[in-house]
Amino acid sequence: MSLRWWTVIGLFVAGLTGTLLWLIVTHTKPTQLTQPVFLSLLGITLAGLTIPPAAYLNRRFARSGWLKQDPYRLLRQGAEVGLFVTVCGWLQKEDFLTWTLAAIITSVLVLMEAFFLTRSDR
Repeated sequence: MSLRWWTVIGLFVAGLTGTLLWLIVTHTKPTQLTQPVFLSLLGITLAGLTIPPAAYLNRRFARSGWLKQDPYRLLRQGAEVGLFVTVCGWLQKEDFLTWTLAAIITSVLVLMEAFFLTRSDR
């Protein structure tokens, strides 16, 4: 799949889930059911919004042929951003989030991505 398709798919997913997120925020009251739905939609929306900048940065800075070697790199990087936002949102909701914990979560995700990038460049 080309970078343009990844960008179109990412923006489509972000638009669809962003619309659902807006509907939940404006038309429902916070309950035990809507809180995880809100966090999930927030993560998916930001994952979709992350794909176009990730596509640009990978096209600009990655080695040539990276898309054939690692075809799901953009999806993985978007999912990591969505996971980070979802986990931090849940921790904030439970009143456990601190700067230190956010830095630890960021470090784990950055190290995980560094592992995947170094393993796929063979």
